Amino acid sequence: MNDFSKEFSKQRAKFFPYAIALAIMAFAIIIILPILFFIFSLSETFLIAYLIICLGILLVCIPSWLKTSTCPNCKKFMGRDLSKFCPVCGVRIKE
Repeated sequence: MNDFSKEFSKQRAKFFPYAIALAIMAFAIIIILPILFFIFSLSETFLIAYLIICLGILLVCIPSWLKTSTCPNCKKFMGRDLSKFCPVCGVRIKE
């Protein structure tokens, strides 16, 4: 059986900066933005601009997440089922 665990690990490591950006963005939207909005009485245009920037970041992160969730052997999307083996072709992707 083929072992693609090293390739898959490298592939997942490329997504790490995007994951950090998503975590920061989620924290900012959920915690910081409401505090700023109510304390400083920010205008609605600030809120709209901020949400557009966050949407842009999200649109950049989604394709990279989809690319890192593909099997290195068959290039099929594996979905959320990231077990030791690819659910499509059966090669080993994790040690």
